Amino acid sequence: MVFSNRGFIAILFLLQVLVTSSAVLPVTKRAACTEILQRKEWRALTTEEKTDYTRAVNCLQKDLKAVTSSTVPGAKTRFEDFIGVHKVQTPFVHLVGHFLPWHRLFMAAYERSLREECGYKGAQPYWDYTKDSTALLSSPVFDPTTGFGGGGSTCVTDGPFVDWVINLPTGTSTQAAPRCLARALNPSLAQQWLTSSIESQIMNNNDFGHFTLALEGDAFGGMGIHGGGHFAVGGSAGDVYTSNTEPLFYLHHTNMDRIWAQWQDKATARLTDISGSIRPRSSFLNPNSGSLPDGNVTAAFKMDVGALNWDVTVGDILDTRGTELCYEYV
Repeated sequence: MVFSNRGFIAILFLLQVLVTSSAVLPVTKRAACTEILQRKEWRALTTEEKTDYTRAVNCLQKDLKAVTSSTVPGAKTRFEDFIGVHKVQTPFVHLVGHFLPWHRLFMAAYERSLREECGYKGAQPYWDYTKDSTALLSSPVFDPTTGFGGGGSTCVTDGPFVDWVINLPTGTSTQAAPRCLARALNPSLAQQWLTSSIESQIMNNNDFGHFTLALEGDAFGGMGIHGGGHFAVGGSAGDVYTSNTEPLFYLHHTNMDRIWAQWQDKATARLTDISGSIRPRSSFLNPNSGSLPDGNVTAAFKMDVGALNWDVTVGDILDTRGTELCYEYV
């Protein structure tokens, strides 16, 4: 099931934007971590580092077998393990208070696989699209040699992922239905939603409850940076369940994590500020909310990434330089 830009915006207009009361925990000192990974913006990487990154992504898709086939039968590759986990958990990790924490964990799990299973030497990069909002098609991330390749009316036609066959379909099905990697670049959406002005509006929120709603998109009555990042790339990125079919998904969500981390760094109390409902605030994704506890997310709320094997509490990953995570943005 692929959601159109217009349909996505219409749904977001209907979302509840009342923010639940914020539960700010006592301020704690940062735990020390060693060997801090430095996550850099894509254009700050050297040509060799960019090549090493796309090589490692291809390793996940072409060289390694899936480990989630018992729960996601259509997954055939390690890269598709991540698609399957996102597909299955999508109804429960969007439009909730743990939207940002869960995706922070998911990015870290992907980074770990790139490094430990495919020998990638660097940290997960991010894409600061505010630098490209007025000239999306010229962004270095779409360079066919040192980037991810460009768009195409259907399947991508150049770049390091041009020949990909993705076995998992769009929508909720976990059975195999092979397809290509597709893009449909949309400069007008980038000009509207991926701007420094929008980012500044998000950063100006003083509590996590308002901040996360603004970042995910609700507070603007439109798609915001979250939806804008997906739909400006378009194609495979436009299906909410399998948007991580697009390798740029990980640069997009790492950029959102960067924005959150920088917001946290602006005030000590923000490091432990967390709030929002456990149950999705909309039935948009048809979640089985009856299987979820009522109430708001706290630091004790448990999260996992399925067969990717990393179970934590929200509190475990609020600090990117703590005991579970060890990275920073530069």
